Amino acid sequence: MLNIIALLIGLALFLLMAPVFIFLLVMFIIYKIYESLYFRSKKFNQIKEEIEAYVNECNDLNQHIEELKQSYVILNKKDYGLA
Repeated sequence: MLNIIALLIGLALFLLMAPVFIFLLVMFIIYKIYESLYFRSKKFNQIKEEIEAYVNECNDLNQHIEELKQSYVILNKKDYGLA
């Protein structure tokens, strides 16, 4: 008798929670479709290209700064002659 009551309670909980799980599953599938469409869109690719260009410019600037640091070290040397 106790097993039947537990089974009925489990079945009732399942029937109450099934719509929630189905809703979450449908929302997840919709999100994945949206995600797939977004990452293939022109807007995303444009943003991605702008970021890549910006990163390349920053890397070039950093390289130029390092070259300037090296040239300053060379200019700052003093020649005291031979010992």
